[in-house]
Amino acid sequence: KGGWTGYSDPQLIECADRFSGINNQYIYAIKFPIQLFNKSVDVNKVKIKIWSGIDKPDTIIFEQNLIKDSIYLNKYYCLRLNNRINAGTNFFIGFDFSALSNNDSLFMYTVKNRTNNLNSLYFNYQNKWIPATNLGLHSSLGIELYVTDNISPARKTTKIPEKFISIDTDSL
Repeated sequence: KGGWTGYSDPQLIECADRFSGINNQYIYAIKFPIQLFNKSVDVNKVKIKIWSGIDKPDTIIFEQNLIKDSIYLNKYYCLRLNNRINAGTNFFIGFDFSALSNNDSLFMYTVKNRTNNLNSLYFNYQNKWIPATNLGLHSSLGIELYVTDNISPARKTTKIPEKFISIDTDSL
């Protein structure tokens, strides 16, 4: 009951996507599609997190509650970091859903289950990180990561984020 990446009855309380091979780069923005089935859903109950780790999420190096004002066109969330983060070469970005209840109808998009068995998605189930393949899913989160080799603080701007790819929810 529920979704893979939102409230779920088996209590998949956190999900994370593995990133690797990003050397000497600083994260300055993260964008991801989000689906809110009810405009009154409190997105502040969800945390975005960045973990260090190689085989599974390990140490939290960043976390922040989502803010409704950062949802653009009711389709995607844009997080611009004031202080850029050097997450290292191998890290995980994901979400903590532990504060959600079965009345909270939101979820984060994943790619379609892959037939080539590629997987970068992990779940925290019963306080243990497991690859999604253990649950029969070969997927990843729909996260766009923006990096730079410049550590300078981000400039404050009121510019509307660039257009995100359109999402056809009828085919999901």
